[in-house]
Amino acid sequence: MAEFYQKKYVTSQGERWDTIALALYGNALKVAPLAEANPRYRNVVAFPAGCELTVPILEESAVESLPPWKR
Repeated sequence: MAEFYQKKYVTSQGERWDTIALALYGNALKVAPLAEANPRYRNVVAFPAGCELTVPILEESAVESLPPWKR
């Protein structure tokens, strides 16, 4: 799986992994890449405001495989 880390994301109070994945990738099920890139926060359920997460940029093919209405 070819990924590289380049983006950062700062959390808002109460955000969860699935809501962040939905906002960034258009798919709430893409939590695994986020959790793997941020092992420090792996056990967090609801984030406090101000946590800086590293966001893996997934290969385009992974995003392109989604139908347009789910991107």
